[in-house]
Amino acid sequence: MKKKIFYVLFGLVLLLALSTKVDAAKPPRFSGVLSQGVRNIKYYIAPSASGVAGYIDNAKHNWMYTGWANPIYMYKQNHNWLSNIDAHGYTSSGSKTGGYVEFYDNNDRAISTGGRAPNRNYYYAIIRFNMHYKNNSYMRDRIPRHEMGHALGLAHINDKTSIMHPSVEGGPRSVDRDASNKITDIYGW
Repeated sequence: MKKKIFYVLFGLVLLLALSTKVDAAKPPRFSGVLSQGVRNIKYYIAPSASGVAGYIDNAKHNWMYTGWANPIYMYKQNHNWLSNIDAHGYTSSGSKTGGYVEFYDNNDRAISTGGRAPNRNYYYAIIRFNMHYKNNSYMRDRIPRHEMGHALGLAHINDKTSIMHPSVEGGPRSVDRDASNKITDIYGW
């Protein structure tokens, strides 16, 4: 009788373990991160990106209020003087890229451009949004969140349940728990 109860309980535990959703793994960080941290980020949206300003504001809100505690606090300013993250637009109908990030030091020297990862800490980042996709649902929901994750120091991860997966198609519409937790791992609380 005790053996039978054990096997029933073991089967229930196994069934529960197999049916529980597994969270995405935490995305890796870049070699360099935002040197001033994430507790007081000033962001600016250039006129060239005004067509996606609402989406950028929503992405900022989603990174700050993920539902899981993280130290991010961002506020918008109407100029790019001493900003930490700038948003600019460009148009390329021949590109499938919705955006990319460039990284700069405090003397306005490029550390990394063309979507390459920074190899040391950076003072500010410029997110470049492809305005060709401004009316695309991915631009509304995923691209600004994904690119903002890069500006915060997160790299790509090969897990489609993460906002930091390189392809936005079919991915999550909001910041996932592991991406939020990785920010806390990088910058502390």
